[in-house]
Amino acid sequence: MNTGENGVVLSNREMLAELGERFTMLWRTEAEILDLVALLDKHGAPVEFGYWGSPARMVEDVARAGLAEARRIAERARSLFGALGISGEPLSPDLPNTAEAYARGDLGSEHVDRIRKFAAELPADVLTGESWPIAEKCLATVASETGPRGLNRPIRELRARLDPDGQEPMTTNPRGHAEKSGCSSATVIGSSKATWTRKPD
Repeated sequence: MNTGENGVVLSNREMLAELGERFTMLWRTEAEILDLVALLDKHGAPVEFGYWGSPARMVEDVARAGLAEARRIAERARSLFGALGISGEPLSPDLPNTAEAYARGDLGSEHVDRIRKFAAELPADVLTGESWPIAEKCLATVASETGPRGLNRPIRELRARLDPDGQEPMTTNPRGHAEKSGCSSATVIGSSKATWTRKPD
């Protein structure tokens, strides 16, 4: 037994539950920070305040972070919450469903980076096509239910279906997180209007 806030004695089970709640709060806060980074970028703050137009440099200064981590933060912000193009036109986010799940505290930065890496490896026409929003929603849902490694199998199958120059489609669909969440490649490819339903375990 341990003492928590206000001198209340907590069991290990209660502390474990609190740990989960703290991680949820952390992920929500991280999402809010990324949203703010994207908003500042869209409003031209990196130019206005002398960061050479670089949101990464802005984050490096304000957060006192290393440049590599600042770049990752800026890239996450653009992927999740959008940005401005070279000519000042608004660019839609690549991962809006992932952003929503992050904002709810359902997943963390490792999930985001795994999905973001997959999106970056796909041809540009796939990201602007009808199938990508469904695929990304699938991955966001799977990520909300498992650790980052749990994304490996659905990503492999979706890559085979979405990337015309990638590997051959899988002939079998081993039971895994993708199947249990209704995130099958057939659902993604079959129709841009596919209904999202969770398959029973």
